[in-house]
Amino acid sequence: MTPLFQAVNVSSLQCVKLLLEAGAVINPDCIETVSLDSAMGNDSSTECLNFLLKAGAKRNASNDAAVRASARGRVAGTARRSGRGRGGDQGPRQQQEQHVARGEEVEVKVNPKDEHATKREIAKLKSSAIKAIESKDYFSATMWYTKAIEHDPNDATLFSNRSLCLLRMGDGQRALLDALDCRGMRPDWPKAYYRQGAALMSLKDYTNACAVLLDGFKLDPENAEMESALREAMESLKISKGGTKAT
Repeated sequence: MTPLFQAVNVSSLQCVKLLLEAGAVINPDCIETVSLDSAMGNDSSTECLNFLLKAGAKRNASNDAAVRASARGRVAGTARRSGRGRGGDQGPRQQQEQHVARGEEVEVKVNPKDEHATKREIAKLKSSAIKAIESKDYFSATMWYTKAIEHDPNDATLFSNRSLCLLRMGDGQRALLDALDCRGMRPDWPKAYYRQGAALMSLKDYTNACAVLLDGFKLDPENAEMESALREAMESLKISKGGTKAT
């Protein structure tokens, strides 16, 4: 799976733009994937699709009908295709999506016992992830956070922590994707900007790292960690453009 395909999977227009600027090749799978999401009503995927088409991607018009038919069959119970799809029995949210897809107005009741059980499971997974991080076992930590995300895909802290683990494993591309998801969920959280900036630094994208870290610093001017990261990014950008390191 290419980084561009991963970016398309999570409907990250910013990451798609960055990857294309870096010379990523648009393959047919990317267009098919983003077309399906767009047909399913995902506005972010529609933006990605339009951008890819403007960038020179070719769309197979003969597949459009098949894509729309597939979308109708997958609206209910289809999670975001980012490697985080939920399997097994459908929860209340998936059941409700199916009713909505059929035009029905049905109130789905959530069993409090199920909610408590899910919260306990997430707490256990977080605990296992933290222990793995303390042991510098980032691969296992990433696995635990992935399982926790399957239970709660709307918790930005899970994506932030997994981004950190991926970064320490040397996987800057996936770390960036998680950071983008995190920032999308909590655009007012400085940590999300810090995670995105760190991922961009690992990819040597100093220009965008500076921009992101500056935005984060504006949110929290007293954040010494953010300020230090911003200074490092600015210094790296200067050096990459032929400047000299400040002494």
